[in-house]
Amino acid sequence: DWRGMRMLLGLADGRLELRDLEYGDTLAELSRPRPAPQTRRRVGAITTLTWDVERDLALSGACDCSLAVWHVGSGEVVNQLFGHLAPVNVVAADFDREVAVSCSIATFR
Repeated sequence: DWRGMRMLLGLADGRLELRDLEYGDTLAELSRPRPAPQTRRRVGAITTLTWDVERDLALSGACDCSLAVWHVGSGEVVNQLFGHLAPVNVVAADFDREVAVSCSIATFR
């Protein structure tokens, strides 16, 4: 049964959308406030995402080499982290222990 279920989408423009699965309606749009400083460009596409529904927290990685911790209910970005040297490919989090792992793959020529 899909009634009452929600889906969190990471978008190409760096936003998250919270949608109702039954009707496909957009319930909320979340935006990051600033791009990664080393990119000197706009906010990058969300490439990976994990969501703790009980705590209403999400962790995203993006192609601008940044990570963001989101409070989905309020639409606020709790924290942004910059430090990857290549786009973030994978994130995993244990929100109970406040631990996260991220991975990026750089191609050198």
